[in-house]
Amino acid sequence: MTIPQICWTAAVLLFLVLELLTPSTLIAIWFMAGALAALLVSIICPVLWVQVLVFLAVSIAALAITRPLIAKKVKPDFEPTNADAVIGMRAKVTAAIAPDEPGRVFVNGLSWAAASQEELAEGAWCTVQAITGATLQVSAEATEKETVTV
Repeated sequence: MTIPQICWTAAVLLFLVLELLTPSTLIAIWFMAGALAALLVSIICPVLWVQVLVFLAVSIAALAITRPLIAKKVKPDFEPTNADAVIGMRAKVTAAIAPDEPGRVFVNGLSWAAASQEELAEGAWCTVQAITGATLQVSAEATEKETVTV
C-alpha cells in the first residue's frame, strides 16, 4: 500500500466514524464516498492531484444529488406547543393594530401581542395566521361575526 492509499483509507474510516457519531444528520457520508472513490483511483493512478480532484468531484456530486432527496425524507423533530393551538383561531382585537405598530388580541382566553400587515381597529375580529416569538401574526376576517365568543 502506498502512502496516498493509506491516507485515503484513513479518510474513509474517519468519515465513517464521524458519520456514526452524528446519527441522523448525514454530515460526512458524502465525503466518505469521495474518499472511497479517491482510494480506488489511487490504485490505478498514482498522481495525487487527480485523486484529490476525484475526491472533490465525487463528494460534491454525491452531496448535490442526494442531499435534496434525503432532506425531504428526514425532517427535524417538531413538537407543537400549546401556543400553536391558536393558529387558525378567531381573535378579537383589544388594542388597535397597524402595519408599523403592534397591538393586542384576545384569543383562547388569553391576551396576546399581535402584528398585522393591515390596520385592525379595536373590537374587530381577525384570524391568527402564525406565531413569531411571543407575537401572533393576524389578518382581518372577510366578514365580522358578532355572535361568536372567544
